[in-house]
Amino acid sequence: MSMNHPTASQLTRRTALAQFLIAIGNANCPPATAPSMESGRDCVIVAWCAWHEAHERTIALCCEQQRLEAELMRLVGFPREPNLGAHWARWRAEDRRLGYSAARQAEAGAAKQEDRLARRLFSIESASFAGVVAKIHALLERETPGPSDDESPWPELRWIHADLSRLAGKKVPFVS
Repeated sequence: MSMNHPTASQLTRRTALAQFLIAIGNANCPPATAPSMESGRDCVIVAWCAWHEAHERTIALCCEQQRLEAELMRLVGFPREPNLGAHWARWRAEDRRLGYSAARQAEAGAAKQEDRLARRLFSIESASFAGVVAKIHALLERETPGPSDDESPWPELRWIHADLSRLAGKKVPFVS
């Protein structure tokens, strides 16, 4: 899973796409339950909503963990060989004070939950174009390597995603 820092434009596209998928999934997302059609709703959209919430949480926790790690490095610095024991003692003390290890554990737990929800999302059979669009969106969000994602197959997948969105009769402001 890519854990690159999102840019402001990526967050805007993510938010817009999320709003689109929620809207075509018949408004607000209820908690994901067993795969089944509920009053004409594609269960992939319901699963996507659960995954998307977990994905956003993982990103937020990753950013917090990275912020704390940078602060810890600023305060303690890199170890020097003659003082390695003292350095690690300071590291552990600052870690406890800042909560870096707890943040790292929270991020790891959130990532596991996101992975579980992604596996569930991809295992559900889509009942609509919107469900296929949601799966492609999740795939792009999880696997695109980063800002220099102009190598095949990423542009092609974004184009396919946009085509499917258009065919579903909805405009998705996602393609860069």
